[in-house]
Amino acid sequence: MQLAERLAQLESAENIERLQAVMQETVESFGFCAYNFFDAGRPHSDTPLFFGTTGTNWESEYRSNDFVRHDHTLARARKTNLGFRWSEVPLPLKNGIKRPIAMQLMDAAQDHGFKDGY
Repeated sequence: MQLAERLAQLESAENIERLQAVMQETVESFGFCAYNFFDAGRPHSDTPLFFGTTGTNWESEYRSNDFVRHDHTLARARKTNLGFRWSEVPLPLKNGIKRPIAMQLMDAAQDHGFKDGY
């Protein structure tokens, strides 16, 4: 199925369950096993709309550590409409003893088996 067809399916999803199913089918067709969706278009929102298929353990850790406030990939997504890989977004520099939370986020993601994303 062509990307344009997939996008049309996303746009015409009649409910959140159908949207989630089409998103999962789409990421699988590109070789990924899971996705997370953020409504990055509302930077004023402390808790953007967030759902995905990465599992409750990861989603719980992400929420409980308030990673959304420090997610460098989400910050990048709010500045561009072009796709990018996580590895293309520079992590903040460590200044001092404590690791920046964005680095802690990427460590936690790797602990859950996520090495890179698009």
